Amino acid sequence: MSLYLYCLREPVGTPLGTCHEIKSQGVNGKEGVIIRTFDGIEAVVSEVNTDNFEEMQKKAQEDIHWIREKALAHEMVVEEAMGKKNNGSAPVIPVKFGVIFNNDERLVKVIGEQTAAIKAAFNRIRAKQEWSVKLFLKDNQKFKDQVREQSEQLSEKSNTLAALPAGMAYFMEEEFNGELERECSRMLDEEAMETFEELKPFAAEATLVKILDSKLTGRSERMILNSAYLVANIHLPEFEKDVSKMREKLAERGFLVEESGPWPAYHFTEFTND
Repeated sequence: MSLYLYCLREPVGTPLGTCHEIKSQGVNGKEGVIIRTFDGIEAVVSEVNTDNFEEMQKKAQEDIHWIREKALAHEMVVEEAMGKKNNGSAPVIPVKFGVIFNNDERLVKVIGEQTAAIKAAFNRIRAKQEWSVKLFLKDNQKFKDQVREQSEQLSEKSNTLAALPAGMAYFMEEEFNGELERECSRMLDEEAMETFEELKPFAAEATLVKILDSKLTGRSERMILNSAYLVANIHLPEFEKDVSKMREKLAERGFLVEESGPWPAYHFTEFTND
Protein backbone atom coordinates (compact mmCIF):
# COMPACT_ATOMS: atom_id res chain seq x y z
CA MET A 1 0.00 0.00 0.00
CA SER A 2 1.13 3.55 -0.74
CA LEU A 3 0.96 6.43 1.74
CA TYR A 4 -0.95 9.67 1.17
CA LEU A 5 0.65 12.53 3.16
CA TYR A 6 -1.49 15.29 4.71
CA CYS A 7 0.96 17.13 6.90
CA LEU A 8 3.95 16.97 9.21
CA ARG A 9 3.44 17.73 12.88
CA GLU A 10 5.56 18.26 15.94
CA PRO A 11 4.64 15.51 18.46
CA VAL A 12 1.89 16.85 20.70
CA GLY A 13 1.41 13.98 23.18
CA THR A 14 -1.85 13.95 25.12
CA PRO A 15 -1.62 16.70 27.79
CA LEU A 16 -4.15 19.53 28.07
CA GLY A 17 -6.84 17.54 26.30
CA THR A 18 -4.90 17.32 23.03
CA CYS A 19 -5.86 14.28 21.02
CA HIS A 20 -2.98 12.30 19.55
CA GLU A 21 -5.22 10.42 17.14
CA ILE A 22 -6.89 11.81 14.02
CA LYS A 23 -10.56 10.92 13.76
CA SER A 24 -11.43 12.68 10.48
CA GLN A 25 -12.15 10.55 7.42
CA GLY A 26 -9.21 10.46 5.01
CA VAL A 27 -9.06 10.91 1.25
CA ASN A 28 -9.51 7.16 0.89
CA GLY A 29 -13.06 7.57 2.22
CA LYS A 30 -12.26 5.66 5.39
CA GLU A 31 -11.47 6.42 8.99
CA GLY A 32 -8.11 5.40 10.33
CA VAL A 33 -5.70 8.19 9.47
CA ILE A 34 -2.28 7.01 10.65
CA ILE A 35 0.47 8.92 12.48
CA ARG A 36 4.05 7.78 11.79
CA THR A 37 6.82 9.22 13.98
CA PHE A 38 10.37 9.80 12.75
CA ASP A 39 12.96 11.47 15.03
CA GLY A 40 10.65 14.05 16.58
CA ILE A 41 8.50 14.49 13.46
CA GLU A 42 5.00 13.07 13.02
CA ALA A 43 3.79 12.28 9.50
CA VAL A 44 -0.01 12.21 9.21
CA VAL A 45 -0.87 9.73 6.45
CA SER A 46 -3.50 7.38 5.03
CA GLU A 47 -2.92 4.09 3.27
CA VAL A 48 -4.12 4.29 -0.34
CA ASN A 49 -4.23 1.82 -3.18
CA THR A 50 -2.57 3.27 -6.29
CA ASP A 51 -2.93 0.20 -8.50
CA ASN A 52 -5.51 2.16 -10.48
CA PHE A 53 -3.57 5.44 -10.28
CA GLU A 54 -4.13 6.33 -13.95
CA GLU A 55 -7.87 5.94 -13.47
CA MET A 56 -7.70 8.20 -10.38
CA GLN A 57 -5.78 10.85 -12.34
CA LYS A 58 -8.36 10.78 -15.12
CA LYS A 59 -11.22 11.14 -12.64
CA ALA A 60 -9.44 14.05 -10.96
CA GLN A 61 -9.19 15.86 -14.30
CA GLU A 62 -12.78 15.23 -15.32
CA ASP A 63 -14.81 15.38 -12.09
CA ILE A 64 -14.53 18.68 -10.18
CA HIS A 65 -16.93 17.38 -7.50
CA TRP A 66 -14.63 14.40 -6.84
CA ILE A 67 -11.63 16.74 -6.48
CA ARG A 68 -13.57 19.07 -4.17
CA GLU A 69 -14.64 16.17 -1.95
CA LYS A 70 -11.08 14.82 -1.66
CA ALA A 71 -9.56 18.26 -1.13
CA LEU A 72 -12.05 18.93 1.66
CA ALA A 73 -11.18 15.61 3.31
CA HIS A 74 -7.49 16.54 3.06
CA GLU A 75 -8.11 19.94 4.68
CA MET A 76 -10.22 18.48 7.51
CA VAL A 77 -7.41 16.08 8.46
CA VAL A 78 -4.83 18.90 8.45
CA GLU A 79 -7.05 21.14 10.57
CA GLU A 80 -7.64 18.38 13.10
CA ALA A 81 -3.92 17.61 13.19
CA MET A 82 -3.11 21.23 14.02
CA GLY A 83 -5.83 21.32 16.67
CA LYS A 84 -7.92 24.05 15.05
CA LYS A 85 -10.67 23.53 17.63
CA ASN A 86 -8.02 24.32 20.24
CA ASN A 87 -6.90 27.46 18.35
CA GLY A 88 -4.07 25.78 16.51
CA SER A 89 -2.11 24.31 19.41
CA ALA A 90 0.24 22.09 17.39
CA PRO A 91 2.95 23.28 14.95
CA VAL A 92 1.92 21.71 11.65
CA ILE A 93 3.47 21.90 8.19
CA PRO A 94 0.58 21.32 5.75
CA VAL A 95 1.37 19.43 2.56
CA LYS A 96 -0.32 20.32 -0.72
CA PHE A 97 -3.15 18.11 -1.91
CA GLY A 98 -2.17 14.95 -3.79
CA VAL A 99 1.26 13.94 -2.40
CA ILE A 100 1.65 10.14 -2.38
CA PHE A 101 4.65 7.98 -1.41
CA ASN A 102 5.04 4.51 -2.85
CA ASN A 103 6.07 3.02 0.50
CA ASP A 104 7.26 3.68 4.04
CA GLU A 105 10.90 3.60 2.99
CA ARG A 106 10.46 6.47 0.54
CA LEU A 107 8.64 8.58 3.14
CA VAL A 108 11.35 7.91 5.74
CA LYS A 109 14.06 8.86 3.23
CA VAL A 110 12.46 12.16 2.23
CA ILE A 111 11.75 13.21 5.83
CA GLY A 112 15.26 12.17 6.86
CA GLU A 113 16.78 14.37 4.15
CA GLN A 114 14.76 17.38 5.32
CA THR A 115 14.74 16.87 9.10
CA ALA A 116 16.68 20.06 9.88
CA ALA A 117 14.48 22.20 7.61
CA ILE A 118 11.30 20.65 8.99
CA LYS A 119 12.29 21.31 12.61
CA ALA A 120 13.31 24.86 11.71
CA ALA A 121 9.82 25.34 10.24
CA PHE A 122 8.26 24.05 13.47
CA ASN A 123 10.28 26.66 15.37
CA ARG A 124 9.17 29.36 12.94
CA ILE A 125 5.44 28.74 13.45
CA ARG A 126 5.36 27.57 17.08
CA ALA A 127 2.89 29.57 19.22
CA LYS A 128 1.70 31.39 16.10
CA GLN A 129 -1.38 31.17 13.89
CA GLU A 130 -2.02 31.92 10.22
CA TRP A 131 -4.91 34.31 9.60
CA SER A 132 -6.38 35.38 6.29
CA VAL A 133 -7.60 38.91 5.56
CA LYS A 134 -9.41 39.67 2.30
CA LEU A 135 -10.72 43.00 1.07
CA PHE A 136 -13.67 43.26 -1.31
CA LEU A 137 -15.19 46.20 -3.18
CA LYS A 138 -18.94 46.09 -2.56
CA ASP A 139 -20.16 48.19 -5.51
CA ASN A 140 -17.81 48.50 -8.47
CA GLN A 141 -20.01 50.93 -10.43
CA LYS A 142 -20.49 53.20 -7.43
CA PHE A 143 -16.74 53.30 -6.91
CA LYS A 144 -16.20 54.24 -10.58
CA ASP A 145 -18.72 57.08 -10.23
CA GLN A 146 -16.93 58.34 -7.12
CA VAL A 147 -13.53 58.25 -8.84
CA ARG A 148 -14.90 60.14 -11.85
CA GLU A 149 -16.47 62.80 -9.65
CA GLN A 150 -13.45 63.21 -7.36
CA SER A 151 -10.91 63.51 -10.19
CA GLU A 152 -10.97 67.01 -11.63
CA GLN A 153 -9.46 65.81 -14.91
CA LEU A 154 -11.89 62.90 -15.32
CA SER A 155 -14.84 65.04 -14.28
CA GLU A 156 -14.01 67.63 -16.93
CA LYS A 157 -13.65 64.95 -19.61
CA SER A 158 -16.97 63.40 -18.57
CA ASN A 159 -18.73 66.77 -18.89
CA THR A 160 -17.09 67.33 -22.28
CA LEU A 161 -18.31 63.93 -23.49
CA ALA A 162 -21.84 64.65 -22.29
CA ALA A 163 -21.92 67.87 -24.34
CA LEU A 164 -20.72 66.26 -27.59
CA PRO A 165 -23.02 64.96 -30.34
CA ALA A 166 -23.65 61.21 -30.04
CA GLY A 167 -21.48 60.33 -33.03
CA MET A 168 -18.41 62.21 -31.80
CA ALA A 169 -18.85 61.07 -28.20
CA TYR A 170 -18.85 57.44 -29.26
CA PHE A 171 -15.26 57.59 -30.51
CA MET A 172 -13.96 59.40 -27.41
CA GLU A 173 -15.86 57.29 -24.89
CA GLU A 174 -13.65 54.20 -25.24
CA GLU A 175 -10.53 56.23 -24.49
CA PHE A 176 -12.22 57.87 -21.50
CA ASN A 177 -13.39 54.52 -20.10
CA GLY A 178 -9.88 53.12 -20.37
CA GLU A 179 -8.48 56.09 -18.47
CA LEU A 180 -11.17 55.71 -15.81
CA GLU A 181 -10.42 52.00 -15.41
CA ARG A 182 -6.70 52.69 -14.98
CA GLU A 183 -7.37 55.31 -12.31
CA CYS A 184 -9.79 52.98 -10.49
CA SER A 185 -7.22 50.17 -10.55
CA ARG A 186 -4.51 52.50 -9.24
CA MET A 187 -6.69 53.68 -6.36
CA LEU A 188 -7.82 50.14 -5.49
CA ASP A 189 -4.21 48.91 -5.48
CA GLU A 190 -3.33 51.81 -3.19
CA GLU A 191 -6.20 50.96 -0.84
CA ALA A 192 -5.21 47.29 -0.77
CA MET A 193 -1.56 48.02 0.05
CA GLU A 194 -2.50 50.49 2.78
CA THR A 195 -4.71 47.83 4.37
CA PHE A 196 -2.00 45.18 4.07
CA GLU A 197 0.67 47.42 5.59
CA GLU A 198 -1.57 48.57 8.44
CA LEU A 199 -1.90 45.02 9.80
CA LYS A 200 1.75 44.00 9.39
CA PRO A 201 2.99 45.45 12.73
CA PHE A 202 0.77 42.95 14.59
CA ALA A 203 2.19 39.91 12.75
CA ALA A 204 5.50 38.07 12.86
CA GLU A 205 5.27 37.64 9.07
CA ALA A 206 2.86 38.68 6.32
CA THR A 207 2.47 37.90 2.64
CA LEU A 208 0.28 38.85 -0.30
CA VAL A 209 -1.73 36.01 -1.84
CA LYS A 210 -3.12 35.66 -5.36
CA ILE A 211 -6.34 37.61 -6.02
CA LEU A 212 -9.26 35.24 -6.69
CA ASP A 213 -12.07 35.84 -9.16
CA SER A 214 -15.74 35.51 -8.33
CA LYS A 215 -15.91 31.94 -9.64
CA LEU A 216 -13.60 30.85 -6.83
CA THR A 217 -14.83 33.18 -4.08
CA GLY A 218 -18.52 32.56 -4.80
CA ARG A 219 -19.14 36.27 -4.19
CA SER A 220 -20.38 39.03 -6.46
CA GLU A 221 -18.04 41.58 -4.85
CA ARG A 222 -14.64 42.17 -6.48
CA MET A 223 -11.65 41.02 -4.41
CA ILE A 224 -8.87 43.61 -4.24
CA LEU A 225 -6.71 42.15 -1.46
CA ASN A 226 -5.90 38.60 -0.43
CA SER A 227 -3.34 38.42 2.36
CA ALA A 228 -2.04 36.06 5.03
CA TYR A 229 -0.52 36.90 8.41
CA LEU A 230 1.44 34.73 10.81
CA VAL A 231 0.37 36.07 14.20
CA ALA A 232 1.90 35.17 17.55
CA ASN A 233 -0.73 33.97 20.02
CA ILE A 234 0.13 36.76 22.44
CA HIS A 235 -0.52 39.39 19.74
CA LEU A 236 -3.75 37.88 18.42
CA PRO A 237 -6.09 40.14 20.49
CA GLU A 238 -4.34 43.25 19.11
CA PHE A 239 -4.50 41.89 15.57
CA GLU A 240 -8.22 41.10 15.77
CA LYS A 241 -8.95 44.48 17.36
CA ASP A 242 -7.21 46.29 14.51
CA VAL A 243 -9.02 44.18 11.89
CA SER A 244 -12.33 45.08 13.56
CA LYS A 245 -11.50 48.81 13.50
CA MET A 246 -10.44 48.55 9.88
CA ARG A 247 -13.67 46.73 8.99
CA GLU A 248 -15.77 49.59 10.39
CA LYS A 249 -13.66 52.29 8.75
CA LEU A 250 -13.63 50.70 5.30
CA ALA A 251 -17.34 49.78 5.37
CA GLU A 252 -18.14 53.50 5.26
CA ARG A 253 -16.11 53.78 2.05
CA GLY A 254 -17.77 50.83 0.30
CA PHE A 255 -15.37 48.02 1.18
CA LEU A 256 -15.90 44.71 2.93
CA VAL A 257 -13.19 43.14 5.14
CA GLU A 258 -13.27 39.36 5.61
CA GLU A 259 -11.09 37.77 8.31
CA SER A 260 -10.74 34.01 8.86
CA GLY A 261 -8.53 31.61 10.80
CA PRO A 262 -6.64 30.08 12.34
CA TRP A 263 -5.50 28.13 9.27
CA PRO A 264 -2.68 25.66 8.70
CA ALA A 265 0.43 27.70 7.90
CA TYR A 266 0.30 27.11 4.14
CA HIS A 267 1.92 30.45 3.35
CA PHE A 268 4.74 30.30 5.90
CA THR A 269 6.00 26.72 5.63
CA GLU A 270 7.08 24.55 2.75
CA PHE A 271 7.60 20.82 2.34
CA THR A 272 9.51 19.85 -0.77
CA ASN A 273 8.79 16.46 -2.29
CA ASP A 274 10.70 15.88 -5.52
